This record gives sequence, structure tokens and C-alpha cells, in this order.
Amino acid sequence: MLAGNKWDLRLLKLLSVLIILAFSAQALTEWIDPPKPVLIDYTLTRILPIFMVLIFAFIMLTVTSQLYSVYLLLAIVFFHVGFNGYLLGHELAGFRLPVDEQIGTGRMIDYILMAFPSTAIFALFFSRLWAIYLWLGLSFFRPVKEYLVLTSNENTFASSNWAEIISNGYVINQWALTDNSMTTILFIIVVIAIAHFNRWVMGANIKTETENANLGRYFSPDVKEEIKHGGIDIQKSKPKDMNVAVLFTDIVNFTQLSEKMNPSDVLVLLSDYQSIMVEAIFEHNGTVDKFIGDAVMANFGTPKSYGNDAQNAFDCAVAMNVKLENLNKKRKQANQFIIEHRIGIHYGTCVVGNMGSKQRVEFAVIGDTVNVASRICSACKEFDTNFLISDELAQMINYDLPSKKISDYLIRGRNEPLDLVKIYQ
Repeated sequence: MLAGNKWDLRLLKLLSVLIILAFSAQALTEWIDPPKPVLIDYTLTRILPIFMVLIFAFIMLTVTSQLYSVYLLLAIVFFHVGFNGYLLGHELAGFRLPVDEQIGTGRMIDYILMAFPSTAIFALFFSRLWAIYLWLGLSFFRPVKEYLVLTSNENTFASSNWAEIISNGYVINQWALTDNSMTTILFIIVVIAIAHFNRWVMGANIKTETENANLGRYFSPDVKEEIKHGGIDIQKSKPKDMNVAVLFTDIVNFTQLSEKMNPSDVLVLLSDYQSIMVEAIFEHNGTVDKFIGDAVMANFGTPKSYGNDAQNAFDCAVAMNVKLENLNKKRKQANQFIIEHRIGIHYGTCVVGNMGSKQRVEFAVIGDTVNVASRICSACKEFDTNFLISDELAQMINYDLPSKKISDYLIRGRNEPLDLVKIYQ
């Protein structure tokens, strides 16, 4: 069975609260009224409601996403057992009467379907189709049982003759039974239709929330809001050429560090590091492209240009170094080793848009600019620095940090050399 989402859990908890209130009211009423003289009647009317309150309090407090389907099944079964058991406690005294003393059985059939809507309506609290139909089926158990019990009386018969209907309490009003049956069938159809619609709406909401959460992983809050409100349509974004600043960062000697650490500590380290990197990226209108192990790839200028994308990328890198310095202060205080990283940035033309197959499509940035930015980041170790940018980027920005130009650096896998700028921070 599938796990429940947060909406499933909320609805089941809300239903549990309503059921607790209903059975609490029944228990209070029964303990105020005189007790039933027969033990089984006493148990069903006084003890059972209290037991049901405890059961649904347990369900409400302990239900989890993984166990949702199991709890849902138990809630449906327990409610109908408790509800029908409680009513049975009031009916048993009448069943014990001789047949000739069970007066008005025909009139009682007029009312057997009246309680059905009050229980069947709660099927709308479920998104699982099996739960909806199970709830409706069990809710229909009581009127069917009542009909079979009442018509088992040998004095009961159906008639459309008003004279017989009015004068004889054993006569079943055939007109009323037909009308009530048709109304109940219509009610069931409406409930099922609404349940299917609610299921569709809930699925759409969950899909939207998931998409929003995914947007929040990659785009800054401002960009995410613009995408949500239709300013940018990522879904229909076809690949196109754009001028983009691409930034790479990775942790120095991460492989050697991770070998000496527990896997859980490695995950904590990566989470702390990547969190501050993403924070800096979003603060400077950047987009998180992907995480590659300990490396972070970001781009500036997608899904739209801010006009100063190269400057934003450079300022982001400066902020990243400051944030890492602050993180290392906290790590020192906790008697943990400090970490260092490398940053490389390049500016140029990239292909930007949705790419992939029918099974998986993602918004991506590809091209020579991406490859060069990655190589620049790796080249930091050759020049004993943690901050390198391409000369193309340097010519487009303003900065007052000390720097040194490196001419004619040959990027691995690229025929033409390029100039780099070493930044001292």
C-alpha cells in the first residue's frame, strides 16, 4: 500500500477528531441516562463509546505517512463496528420482544435510510478509492440490515394503498421506500463524484507543491515567485543560446577528508557546505544547476538575465568565501577541522532550456562555457589559489580585490589558450 501524503494525514486526523467528539457525546449521554439492565446492552451503549474514543485518539496521535494505509483501514473498520455496535445496544431490547409486540415495523422502514447520508458523507475525507468504496459499502450495511430484520417480521408487508398505510403500522409505504431508495442512490453517485473530484484536486495540489519545492531547490525566491505567477514558463522553455556566467566550487581534498569520516558525518559536512553555497547563490540572483559530489555548479543569467550576471557571479564567489570563513569559525569552536574550497568562474554563450527524454526532462545549461568554468575551478590548485576567473568575466565586472593575470593558460581538452585572473581575498 502507498504511503500517505500530508493531506492524507491531515484529513485522517480531522476525521478522528470528529469521531472522538461524536463518541464522547454518546458516552456522556449514556452515563447521564439510567444504565441498561442487560450486560450486553450496557457494554455496547456505555463501554463501547469510551473504547472508540481511545482507539481514535491513538490513531490521531500515532498515524504516520508510512503506516497511513493500515491506519486508514483500521479507522474505517473500527468506526463502523463501533457505530453499529452502539446502535445495536439500543435495538436489542426491541429484538427480544415477541413478534406480535414489535409494533410499527412498517413505519420504521421509512427511516432506515435517513442515517445513511450522515455517515456516508465522511467518505470525502479519503483520497484512496478503495477507502471511499469501503466506507460507502460499510455505511450501507446498517440500512440493509435494518430492512432485512424488519421485513423478517411475518406481519410486515409492502403496500401502495394509503388506507392500509395509515391504519396499519406493519405496512411498508412502498412509495416512500422507492423515493428514499432513489434519493440514496443519487446521494451515493454525488458523493463518489465529489470524492473523485477531490482526489483530482488533491493530486493537482500535491503536484504543484512538489514543483514549487523543486523550483525552490534551484532558483532564488524572487525567480521562483516569478515562475509561479507566470512571468517565466520553465515547462515550455525550449533550448536557446544565452550569455551566462557559470560558477563551480568544490572542497579541497574532499576525497581524503571523507575517507577518515563516518558516512553520516560526511553527509552533515556536505549539507552544511552546500547550504551556505546555495544561500550565497540565491542572494545574488543565481540558479543552482546541480550538485556533483562535493562540487556545486551555479549559473547566473538563467532563466532570465538580470543585466549584470557576470558581476552577480563574481560577488557571489566573494560572498561564498566569507560564508565559508564563518562556517570554519563555528567548526573550530566545535573542535572540528576547517575546510577549504576552490572557485572558478567563466562567462560565455551556453545552450539553456529543457533537455532530456520523455521519461526525464530538466532545465539545464550546457556548452563550452560550462566545461571551461569547471576546468578553471580545477586549475586553482596549479596556481596555489582558491579563486580564479576568466579574463572574459574580469572585463565585464568591477572589483577592487588584489588580482594577478595569468596569460595563455591551456585548458585541458581545449586547443585555444585563455587568460585567467587570480583573485586574492
